Amino acid sequence: MERASYESILGTILGIGAAIASGDGAAAAAISTGASSIAARRFMAFSRVQESSADQAALTFMDKAGMDSAGLGSFLGELESEELLPASRQSEYVRTHPLTSNRIAAVETRSKESAAAGKAFPAEWVEQHARMRAKLIGFISPEQVAWKYDDQDKGIPARYARAIAAYRQHDVAKALKEIDSLIASEPQNPYFQELKGQMLVDFGQVSEAIPYYRKSVSLLKEAPLIQIALGHALIESGDNPSNLNEAVRQLEQALIREPRSSRAYRLLGIAYGKLGQEGKAKLNLAEESVLQAVSITPKI
Repeated sequence: MERASYESILGTILGIGAAIASGDGAAAAAISTGASSIAARRFMAFSRVQESSADQAALTFMDKAGMDSAGLGSFLGELESEELLPASRQSEYVRTHPLTSNRIAAVETRSKESAAAGKAFPAEWVEQHARMRAKLIGFISPEQVAWKYDDQDKGIPARYARAIAAYRQHDVAKALKEIDSLIASEPQNPYFQELKGQMLVDFGQVSEAIPYYRKSVSLLKEAPLIQIALGHALIESGDNPSNLNEAVRQLEQALIREPRSSRAYRLLGIAYGKLGQEGKAKLNLAEESVLQAVSITPKI
């Protein structure tokens, strides 16, 4: 990228020089455009080599793991189909990862020759993937859940999607009924507990959400984002010193694994402020301000 930028800049300088020497302003645009085009083609050629190398490495890793790599070829095929769309409708991934039919063919050929071709993935992985898809569809496109999951489908992924869709569409009674059904099926599932807590907070039942967040955190030993959500609920539940001190403990533990979470620092500042510890409150709010400033400062 650096080399391509230099080539483009050099072309612009040469174009300006040619325009001055010849007195023809069009010369600057012509030379500059030509140089930019050459720089872009060289960059894309380099990028394609890197992508091809990455593909081959991915296939090697999957072969060693004894996993069917056919999905990689079909994934690239899906991306290739997006290249036919207008640039404004293309995925950013497509535009930054150049695709060629040769690249896709190479991946598909090698995946078919793999000793793991056609090998099924573990049933647990398939179920986890189905739940992940259900969660994404429920949160991102709740209106699609009704036709993606048949009413007669009583599987966990379908029920998960329906619970989230009802929550996103502010159907309080249905959302709580669906998530309670999921918790009854899998009471030790930390993500169902966390979702119930999230629902209750957003439905204005903050105090009721705390036990569900607590259980989720107890089931997941490394869950900083859920600890931050629990800290938030504890603070919002009132000025109870016991809850505020628990919030501080949860937030400080979360920051060990999420040290750049400005939200955690802000919540800590609020909790310390409510506890009357003004110095620590100011320190944590200052940390939040620094992190926010760093995140928006343009890189020169």
